[in-house]
Amino acid sequence: MADRAEPDITRGPEDSAEAEVLQDAETRSTPEISVPILDVHAPHGTIHTWKGFLIHIATISLGLLIAIGLERTVELFHHRHQRQQLAVDLQREGLRNREIVERDLTYLDASSAWLVDANQAVRVAKAGRGQSPMPDQSA
Repeated sequence: MADRAEPDITRGPEDSAEAEVLQDAETRSTPEISVPILDVHAPHGTIHTWKGFLIHIATISLGLLIAIGLERTVELFHHRHQRQQLAVDLQREGLRNREIVERDLTYLDASSAWLVDANQAVRVAKAGRGQSPMPDQSA
């Protein structure tokens, strides 16, 4: 062991911190390799008979049907939830629209009453000056 060419170098706290920063930078720059979720592989043995082939095809078909059925079931529940949420949202929007229409109708009633009073005041003012009143346009 005394024949080593490299001398022993003790690491100080600053050296270990630099090493951690370098290691952290290398870790961040390395892209993650994702593992496939489903690994489908060929059967372990070769298929030599029609019976083996049909069993293999039936197994694949059954697996696909199960997968499609599960996917459709999940979509069914998701669409049901979306439909219920849509009904709630439409109900809220309808109530909000009803409040807006009621407020607008109240405003229009007040505005039309003010306009009728203003029209009547103009007619009275014209009649007081000796001008002929405007013909009644309400009829």
